[in-house]
Amino acid sequence: MFLSFFPKPKLFFLTFALWALACVISWYTFGQDLGSSLSLGQFFGVDFPTPLAEGAEQAAQMAYQESYGFASDVWLYQ
Repeated sequence: MFLSFFPKPKLFFLTFALWALACVISWYTFGQDLGSSLSLGQFFGVDFPTPLAEGAEQAAQMAYQESYGFASDVWLYQ
């Protein structure tokens, strides 16, 4: 039954592993920073915050990190 479903299982699983590896590598090199432009969170009122200026206050930096973290979570779970 296994051979009738997968005529060449070694080739199938090898190409599957290579495609999975290529997808993971491309995600961690290119796709991770696309959240601010591709996220659907902006339709629900969750947008990525604008970057802070140099020398911003500690409270502003903490608020930025919190807002950016929540927007990243929305991007991750969509």
